[in-house]
Amino acid sequence: MIIFNSRLILRFQPLFFVLPFILVFQAGLFAAPIPDSSPALATANTDSATAELGGNMSAFELPPTSTPWGLKATPNSSSQIRLSWFTSPATLGVTGYRVERCSGSGCTSYSQIGTAAATGYTDSGLSASTSYTYRVRANNAAGDVSAYSNTSGATTLASVDNSAPGAPQSLAAAASSSTQIALTWKSSSDNVAVTGYRIERCSGSGCSSFSQIATTTSTSYANSGLTASTSYTYRVRAKDAAGNVSTYSNTSRATTHAAADTSAPSAPQSLAAAASSTTQIALTWKSSSDNVSVTGYRVERCSGSGCSSFSQIATTTSTSYVNSGLSASTSYTYRVRANDAAGNLSGFSNTSAATTHASADTTAPSAPTTLAAAASSSTQIALAWKSSSDNVAVTGYRVERCSGSGCSSFSQIASTTSTSYTNSGLTASTSYTYRVRANDAAGNLSGFSNTSAATTHAAADTSAPSAPQSL
Repeated sequence: MIIFNSRLILRFQPLFFVLPFILVFQAGLFAAPIPDSSPALATANTDSATAELGGNMSAFELPPTSTPWGLKATPNSSSQIRLSWFTSPATLGVTGYRVERCSGSGCTSYSQIGTAAATGYTDSGLSASTSYTYRVRANNAAGDVSAYSNTSGATTLASVDNSAPGAPQSLAAAASSSTQIALTWKSSSDNVAVTGYRIERCSGSGCSSFSQIATTTSTSYANSGLTASTSYTYRVRAKDAAGNVSTYSNTSRATTHAAADTSAPSAPQSLAAAASSTTQIALTWKSSSDNVSVTGYRVERCSGSGCSSFSQIATTTSTSYVNSGLSASTSYTYRVRANDAAGNLSGFSNTSAATTHASADTTAPSAPTTLAAAASSSTQIALAWKSSSDNVAVTGYRVERCSGSGCSSFSQIASTTSTSYTNSGLTASTSYTYRVRANDAAGNLSGFSNTSAATTHAAADTSAPSAPQSL
């Protein structure tokens, strides 16, 4: 018998010696004793045997260990890859297969990882999401091996993620208009990655029937299309790529703003302006009404008689206003309009004008001059003097008197608007001294006039003489 690699060729001179060994080989044996033969004999008869078969050796070649083909690697899980392949039906003497593997994309360093008796193998204990490449070769009982199969690669599946993300924290809801509420929260964490958030909502104060309204990948969301003046409560939960969902965040509630107010208040009524000093004018008016509420009034003013160029000077929440810091003796005209929280403005009120008082008068009149006193009877003295002057106007005179020769204790006895005065009810034969001072509307007093004295006449003599005697 002669064995060349994986090919077995039996060559004998007599044909009847060949047939028994063919039968033995087909029974699954690679080698058997050759009766009455030796290597030398087999070698010596090789050429003659070849000649007898007409030079065609294929009729007596036995199949070599078959090379596997159609190798296919398929991932079963994150830690397992299944291999399958084919071999020729006529393969004789194959006792198993050797499976080799290398890891990593484009790898070339193979090592044997196992053997298989059939055309399939399951490689277990692998790393998730890792690329592995395989090749297979057949072997027989004598240790002969075939050429390698084709290579086939596969990547294990990603690990199964059963861990849910942490719950979102610090959810806060804030209404931004009558139809919108803005939500913000702190991000969740996950063993792999958070892929998004599910937002749930219920409506009405104290509600508890939540339903999902949106998903987002950010940590904020603006919920639009809501109803004005309505309470909404929210909660959020995180999710990952494996579909795991976190527990819920805290709940947060907000109420949308009231619907937009487009109705203006009514115009203020009965505006009245009244000067209270040289620098101040007081305003009063009747309140306006509104479909929601009046939040304030805007006061406008122009200066000068017949003016029309108004400008706003103040706002107030009451129905009165005191305008200070004005110029004396100046005319000012006012008008007022109401406003509400939505910024709607009423029409203007009626206009009202007032003129500030004249500036304060601190200038005293001049002193009266040429005061003269003359007794006209025993009980009466007449006074006369020249008038005083004033920067505004003299409004009167104050008359003072003392009695007795050389007196100096004056006291006011009268006031008058004229430049003369008659002092009655005096005592006969008595000396009286007078002085006068002027005053104006501001209460300013002049200096005193000169003094003037007069003595009342003696009392009338009504006693008759005694009658003559001794005629």
